[in-house]
Amino acid sequence: METAIPIADTEFVAALLNQRDDRHQEVAPIYLQLREIILPQTFLAEVAYLLGRDAGVLTVAAFLKGLPRSRFQLTALSDRDVEYTAQILETYADSALIL
Repeated sequence: METAIPIADTEFVAALLNQRDDRHQEVAPIYLQLREIILPQTFLAEVAYLLGRDAGVLTVAAFLKGLPRSRFQLTALSDRDVEYTAQILETYADSALIL
């Protein structure tokens, strides 16, 4: 049986890496329970921005240096992923879910 690998979102990563974040204590045990977490490369810019703003540039540098030894698996988006994202945006264009 194939096991699904979870995909991290920006806020999960930012909360994990910033010990002052209100959700840090909530997400840290989740991170430790998982063997692998997919992290789309496109999230790196936002993670770096949030961490730099809230925890400092040195925290961003430490995250990037430690990334190869972390549980995060960087993944590039394929053309198919981008197309599928566009389809989702079109489908839910009138929804308050996507802002």
